[in-house]
Amino acid sequence: MNKSLSYSICFITLILILVGCSYSSDQSLRRSAIGSRDILSLKLHYTPVRTAYSSLDNTLFIMEPESNLIHIFKNGVRFNTIGGLGFGESNFTRLSDITVSPHGRLLALDSFQKVIKKFDSNGMWLENYPLEQLTEPLLFDVAHDGTVFIYDRTINEIVIYDERIEEIVYRFGKFLLDNPAQLNSTFSHVTVYDRGSDKSFVFDTYGRLTETLAGFWQIDRYNNRYLLNLNRVSFYPPSAFVQIRGETKIREGVTVEREFHSSATPWRSFTVKRGIMSLITHNGIQVSELIYERY
Repeated sequence: MNKSLSYSICFITLILILVGCSYSSDQSLRRSAIGSRDILSLKLHYTPVRTAYSSLDNTLFIMEPESNLIHIFKNGVRFNTIGGLGFGESNFTRLSDITVSPHGRLLALDSFQKVIKKFDSNGMWLENYPLEQLTEPLLFDVAHDGTVFIYDRTINEIVIYDERIEEIVYRFGKFLLDNPAQLNSTFSHVTVYDRGSDKSFVFDTYGRLTETLAGFWQIDRYNNRYLLNLNRVSFYPPSAFVQIRGETKIREGVTVEREFHSSATPWRSFTVKRGIMSLITHNGIQVSELIYERY
């Protein structure tokens, strides 16, 4: 082995060790969400199906129902609209979910064509990722390290793809889900809200079921829990929960630590991802940055 290659391998190994240490250190910190800072609030003439937000350039992607359209807002102003019915690079035949990559790219899932389409933050098509091994991909999300989690409705399983979206690494969740409505991944969890049972199933990133919670919950990178409770979001720290007969329940006597975003009308859906809380109502969107305090 020549010296140049040897030095390169040593350097890459060192970087991986440092990144791993940084990640582990970050995960070990305890932080409580003490408030939020509003980023943008939009009123719309339709009810959004999905939203995806990139804090890298303050870009919000909104999926309009039954239209195959994705609207792009930058700094709260509509910048572009892409999609529409068709087989072109920027078209969809059955747009079913959207998310943002760790690098701020828009990823859109077409369940009929069985493909994930990648766009830049302005809406320019970049490339396609075929999902030939799946039957009916419906929901998906991308973790911080690029790992892709996809729910396939026909086989009723979640599959884990590598970051190149070429090979299936693992499958999990079979026989658990009835009618999943949302899949969200964080640093250490994959949370699936199942509308059919009104439960949130929490898996680790290897596909092992760790918790089952009644209601619509999200979990942040510090393992804090957020419950969508009609017109508000209730916050609970990790210490507020106990396992009882296979389900995770709030400890007796524990009350809501704090609440976020009380609204005159009920929220329909929400996500908590990378420190950002996004909420959807029947004709609007609220995006906020969570403010944390170390404890």
